[in-house]
Amino acid sequence: MESMLELSGRAVLELRCIDLFQKHAQERGKSRASPTYSWKKLSITRGRWEDDLAEHRCTSAKAKAARLWLYENNMTYRHFYELHRSILANHKAGTRSDLYEKTSMLLVDKSMHGLEVAAWPILYPWARYGGADIRYRPVDGGSRTESQHYSGKQSFIRKLLSRCKAYEQVPALLFYLHDVFFARKLLSKMTLAEQHGVTPDITADSSIQSESYWRHEQDITADIVRQMFRLCRECVPGDDIYTYQHSLLFTNEDTSLDFPNLFITIAPAEWKFPMHCSAQAYDPVFCPSSFVARRSSFVARRSSLVARDPLAHGMPSRLGVCTLGYPTP
Repeated sequence: MESMLELSGRAVLELRCIDLFQKHAQERGKSRASPTYSWKKLSITRGRWEDDLAEHRCTSAKAKAARLWLYENNMTYRHFYELHRSILANHKAGTRSDLYEKTSMLLVDKSMHGLEVAAWPILYPWARYGGADIRYRPVDGGSRTESQHYSGKQSFIRKLLSRCKAYEQVPALLFYLHDVFFARKLLSKMTLAEQHGVTPDITADSSIQSESYWRHEQDITADIVRQMFRLCRECVPGDDIYTYQHSLLFTNEDTSLDFPNLFITIAPAEWKFPMHCSAQAYDPVFCPSSFVARRSSFVARRSSLVARDPLAHGMPSRLGVCTLGYPTP
């Protein structure tokens, strides 16, 4: 029995019903020449239905067999296949101007839940693999009950952590799911705000994308500074703060605790840090086994040069020292 993994790249594109795309580019740090890169999303997801049905676009026997199997065994693929058929009929009759789908329909409309199955059917051979429609899909094979609510985000994270690395190599899929879940989150915050008669920034103050969230963080940091400033000025001999600030071990350093140390976290896989072989595309010519990391350590120490009198000298300057341990082959 042959597998759909044996399909060519062209055959995989022939199976899809819609093309979901965004503008994205590779980021390689400030130097623009680092060996490790990250994908940067530059636009919101857009979608365009294919000009013809998959049954007419599939040219090889394997592609035709895969299309038939998906239509018979994947109810989500079958739903969007028939939707694609009706859209093409409307476009041919002149009731639809083009084959582009509105962004509002792609991200939040209930009829578009699970659209990733129609865009990347090779990654979702079964309907239960879908993530965007996991809360709306009926009970399938006893995998869940009506009272259970699964998370689409957690579903995709488990796919990324699985042995199938194909999910990691399709940035358009990740960006599409990001837009879907983010749009749903915004709509839920707006709905909750309308129900309670408040503005949306109040219900969204727990989200890092909200301005209210960072205003709270600023207030918390300022409150810490006020408390530490008072404790440092009112401490007496015998207190822990007084002992630390007058310790002989730090004669050449400023031991003031008025301002907190702010840490800048840097992930191990930075611009010049070699990627693990499992995160790279397999190349039989170049063996990536030399990049296997047995040991990696990253230590960042942030020391503050705080003036003795912050009211006279203003905010303190920051001096950071970083050491990086590279992996041993």
